[in-house]
Amino acid sequence: KGRMHQFPVPVRAYPAVAGCTLGCALWIGQIVHLHVLLRIGQLHDIGVHLHATVAVIGHAHLAADTLLGGNQDNAVGGPHTVNGCRRCILEHRQGLDVISGDLAKLARRIITEGGVTGIYFSLQNLLGEGITKDVYDQVLAPGEKQILAAANSASDYNILHICGWSGHRNDLTWYADYDVKTINWAAVVEGVPLEEGRKIFGGRAALGGFGNLETEVLYNGTKEEVQAETKRILDHAGRQGVILGADCTVPRDTDWQRFEWVREAAK
Repeated sequence: KGRMHQFPVPVRAYPAVAGCTLGCALWIGQIVHLHVLLRIGQLHDIGVHLHATVAVIGHAHLAADTLLGGNQDNAVGGPHTVNGCRRCILEHRQGLDVISGDLAKLARRIITEGGVTGIYFSLQNLLGEGITKDVYDQVLAPGEKQILAAANSASDYNILHICGWSGHRNDLTWYADYDVKTINWAAVVEGVPLEEGRKIFGGRAALGGFGNLETEVLYNGTKEEVQAETKRILDHAGRQGVILGADCTVPRDTDWQRFEWVREAAK
């Protein structure tokens, strides 16, 4: 995962981490250069647990992952904490409220003081026995919405990413009422093209369209194939409220000329 970056964002700026649910919120500590964090100075109003995650930026996602069962690729949580989410909703909610409160402060401050344009807020339907939409709405959604509200109070340019990493499938309707202007979901993995997904989100702007794997046309197609796919996506999704991108991160060794092919075809 450390070899990947998010298309169409410059590789030098964004070391990628794939997590899930509120664990991905900690990713906002990673989407800025260290000098941006230094620019906003000591975060005296943010709890010590977030100081720790900021101090070890490369592993910032682990704290919430441990609490929730987290990233399905990690062993830091596992089925016991996921099942615990069902049995002890109040306790998990209390813990997440503290984390999300700190992340909300950080989201606002990296925009207002750190000078970033906005946050790329990555979420994912949490997997595990007993993790229903009702549980998600009670335990996870309030904190996620709090973080988005804080970011939105400082910038109009925030993006919600519904992560389909490694083929993970999400129910996009879980996020239909999240207040954000632009949504990126894994159109290829989910089987939900941009034009269909925008209906779920009330016609709001969509980011994506391309698959992100090495087997997909964006990575291994010829110029003609990449440009044909670009035109196909736009023919179906339209040109208003559409930002061309990929399902998730693309391989770091992707030839940047391929992005120019997309731009040429989109003109």
